[in-house]
Amino acid sequence: MFCYKCGNQLPNGAIFCNKCGTKVFGGEIQKKTPDTANTNFETKKITASPVTNEKTPSEVTHSVMIAGKYYDIENTTHLQIKTAITDADMINISKLVNLTSLDLEKLNICNITPLAQLTNLVKLDLSFNQISDLTPLLHLPNLTELWLISNNISNLTPLEGLHKLTFLSLSLNKISRIKLHRLKSQLPQCRIVF
Repeated sequence: MFCYKCGNQLPNGAIFCNKCGTKVFGGEIQKKTPDTANTNFETKKITASPVTNEKTPSEVTHSVMIAGKYYDIENTTHLQIKTAITDADMINISKLVNLTSLDLEKLNICNITPLAQLTNLVKLDLSFNQISDLTPLLHLPNLTELWLISNNISNLTPLEGLHKLTFLSLSLNKISRIKLHRLKSQLPQCRIVF
């Protein structure tokens, strides 16, 4: 089965596309199959049945809603949000514990506390927000790439323990050269753009 919106191949029994978050369960999905009589394609309609008592709770995929779309908790590894999000959306993002890449650029975010739960994150983009407290990032030891362009950052101490960082962008923040020099000495393997 394939997602009708993005074309992503879906596992059997999927309720939501793990790539774009589109609901594919409980609705009508169109699948094109070759017509053997000629080279035209015919459209066969496949109707997915709603969740009923046929499945046990452990067989039903769990999901969360973020900015009006559903995301599979267990299978979502990459997430890019382009529309405004609420505090509740941030809490739901924190439930996507298998995320490895997260892009929350230009969303006017102030509080990133819920992101501390995302310990599998490798890439994180929080550019063009209103973030001043980076303390929650202390809990993300697997980060290798971090974008924090144009925020309200002045304290870099929480970043000093992120020893896997290989790239960090801090452009357009209120950071003193002394603090930047100290961070560079703590993270010598990291390319820091300021």
